[in-house]
Amino acid sequence: MSDTRKCEACGQPLKRHRSGADHRRLFALMSAAYMHWPERHKFQPSSAEHLRAWLTIHAGHYDVVTVPVPEDAPEIVVRLAALGAEAAIRAAKTFAWPVARGRQIDVYSPKSIAWDKLSQKDFAPLRQHIEDVIAAEIGIDAETLLRESARAA
Repeated sequence: MSDTRKCEACGQPLKRHRSGADHRRLFALMSAAYMHWPERHKFQPSSAEHLRAWLTIHAGHYDVVTVPVPEDAPEIVVRLAALGAEAAIRAAKTFAWPVARGRQIDVYSPKSIAWDKLSQKDFAPLRQHIEDVIAAEIGIDAETLLRESARAA
């Protein structure tokens, strides 16, 4: 999304449409969550970026591509297709998650949260959803996690 908003007073394009402090806080929170991620959690991120992608999807900010599997294909074909999708994702060195659902495979990938892709109006609720996912998954609210990380640094 390019920023096409204009100043109501002068008509000039507005360049800054996101809170830098809010953006930095979210990334600090996700980094802290990575450092405190439970060893027994079913998802084990390989990096803070991997966790960011997972959190973004679980917060509901994702794209999904559905790959149908022919109705007459054996179940093994569905499983092999899902494994093939996982291998292609790893080879592309990107983060996405294929999920077999009946006779189709849904591949979930995180949408961008880049500064120029998401306005503050859209970023704020996403940030809150990510905070909620972190709290639900590791049992620590955002403020406590950030405070503990700052104290440990």
